[in-house]
Amino acid sequence: MSTLARTLALAVVAATGAWAADIYQVTEINPNGPLPAKWGGLEGIWGSDINNAGQIVGGGSPDFFHSCWYGGFLYSDGVFSLSTVLSGPAVAINSRGQIAGRSCDGAYLYSDGVTTVLSYPGSATAINDSGQVVGYSWDSGGNCKAFLSSGGITTDLGFLPGDTQSQPSGINNSGQIVGWSMNASGRTEAFLYTGGLMTGLGTLPGYTDSVATAINDKGQIVGYATDSLGSEQAFLYIDGVMKGLGFLPGDVASEAQAINNKGQVVGASGISSFGVPPERAAFLYSGGQMVDLYSLTINSPNYFAGVAAVNDLGQVLMRGVGGPGFNLLTPLQGRFVPVTPCRVADTRTSPGPFGGPALDPDSMRAFAIPPSACGIPATAQAYSLNVTAVPHGPLGYLTLWPTGMAQPLVSTLNSWDGSVVANAAIVAAGQNGAVSVYALSNNPTDVILDINGYFDSTAGDSFYPVQPCRVADTRRPAGALGGPALSTGETRDFPVLSSPCGLPAAATAYSTNVTVVPAGFLSYLTTWATGQPQPSVSTLNSWTGKVVANAAIVPAGTNGATSVYVTNPTDVILDANGYFAPPGSPGALTFYPVVPCRVADTRAADGGPEMAAGTTRSFAVPTGGCGIPSGAASYSLNITVVPDGPLSYLSAWPTGSPQPFVSTLNSLDGTVVANAAIVPAGSDGAISIYVTNQTHVILDINGYFAP
Repeated sequence: MSTLARTLALAVVAATGAWAADIYQVTEINPNGPLPAKWGGLEGIWGSDINNAGQIVGGGSPDFFHSCWYGGFLYSDGVFSLSTVLSGPAVAINSRGQIAGRSCDGAYLYSDGVTTVLSYPGSATAINDSGQVVGYSWDSGGNCKAFLSSGGITTDLGFLPGDTQSQPSGINNSGQIVGWSMNASGRTEAFLYTGGLMTGLGTLPGYTDSVATAINDKGQIVGYATDSLGSEQAFLYIDGVMKGLGFLPGDVASEAQAINNKGQVVGASGISSFGVPPERAAFLYSGGQMVDLYSLTINSPNYFAGVAAVNDLGQVLMRGVGGPGFNLLTPLQGRFVPVTPCRVADTRTSPGPFGGPALDPDSMRAFAIPPSACGIPATAQAYSLNVTAVPHGPLGYLTLWPTGMAQPLVSTLNSWDGSVVANAAIVAAGQNGAVSVYALSNNPTDVILDINGYFDSTAGDSFYPVQPCRVADTRRPAGALGGPALSTGETRDFPVLSSPCGLPAAATAYSTNVTVVPAGFLSYLTTWATGQPQPSVSTLNSWTGKVVANAAIVPAGTNGATSVYVTNPTDVILDANGYFAPPGSPGALTFYPVVPCRVADTRAADGGPEMAAGTTRSFAVPTGGCGIPSGAASYSLNITVVPDGPLSYLSAWPTGSPQPFVSTLNSLDGTVVANAAIVPAGSDGAISIYVTNQTHVILDINGYFAP
């Protein structure tokens, strides 16, 4: 099979086999300085819980099963503290910084510098934001008994009918409690305690026992079921239905340990049985899919030692038992920092890290963005790029992704006829801040990378989506946002704020789609902030003189205007779908890059049929198998068409809104065309696609914007 023949086959596989999720940066946390003397000789420390402020609590001892003999700690803003104050290992922390734990004196609550013993002997297991603590104690007969401590009053939670043992594991902010109790059959059964009543939740089909481990504020419960041989399967319990979550490939056991208010579930998957917890791999379950957390990390160590907790920011705390410290996984996220468009790399130039040679056929190359001449900081979480391919022959497809991660089965652009093609791409920063580029071709391919901004977790502007809207069209009657067409070598300033799109003066950059309708050969078009020197970059090319569109994030210039330069005569169309401005206003969104993933492909058996001429179809992105959360407000997509013949245009917009008078891409010659697009989420998180002519449509996602 030839290289190009493999292109279609690989693309279809991608539609059914890819999965996306947040990309995580790993922080290895070790004690900064000698441990307290009373911790002398311990083998390591472990993290137990993390709150939404990123504060972590835990403990340490030479023997996990005798851990009441040693102290706990609070880790906040890079500093360990309270190790000489807490009377035993800390188990849980709430948003107010109150800490619950266990010591040789029993379960305790630490609040405002005061430690209160809640039950002896026993341990606290969870605390909510009201300061309610759940835990367990032992009676004189050795039975484990669940309790709730609230406002200084301790309540015995009782047991399921038929037995005398119970243990809680979680409490939400509504006071609902979950855990396990022995039942009348002598089996362990997960319970929900609410309104003074304990109710058994049953177990999964084919399993004999169950344990609930956590509950979020929506009442969603996670845990695991156990069969007669002691093998386990994680479950999610919603609205009276217990659903098994399965296992990672090759595993036969799993346990869900925690769930946040986004519905993200974390736990462990492995091959162990007979009551030994699975510890081979940590998993994330989101959007109906389970994935190995290790595969989602940029700079992870070789092994994750157990999952402890996940907060509402998506930060995952790895327990780290038996080592010098523990790991914190934080999703990459950031706000936009526009920069003067700058050329990062050009393989047509002299050999070097940002120059030649061209990519060999069917090969990959990594480009480290921060060391380039563009002044991009190492703190950048993702980059807003324009990638141009100058192939030496037909190019099946080119793909960009964060270095250090497995190559995703998605495409960024295509050039089956070997012409020069450009496309925008938002790509997460990989190892050493690098992005990887792969070209599927039988010929060498030159690659050009330009940058117009980056996303940073410490600074930058929020994104504000708008209904897609036409800002300017030089095919219209003469005017500031109309005709005439641009002539050879002309630069024109477009007063974006004067358009009917309602873009505010506070905007620092615009999310746009630029389309050219050239009179013939067009070497290149460049966009930049009015009032700044013209940069040595390109936004798009049309060497064959065909209609071409490309997405671009363009900084706002003098009086909010943007400048456009063209080498040859052409009409220019500018559409907008959002803008970037200082955070704090209603609707402000942050960007979350994800592992690039195929959301939909109408060529695939489960994605078809092909779209007919003049039709509209909605695609529900959160249910597209890519793990995108339902709270996403806009998507960063790459849209590709494989038309049967000439395609006048394709438009994308939020489902439930009227179809706007804009275009996303064009293929008047019937070739495969791709274009990036930021599309707001519509009803049920869906986007709508309209096509003028019969075509297949492929949607790939590289990130989303959310509050």
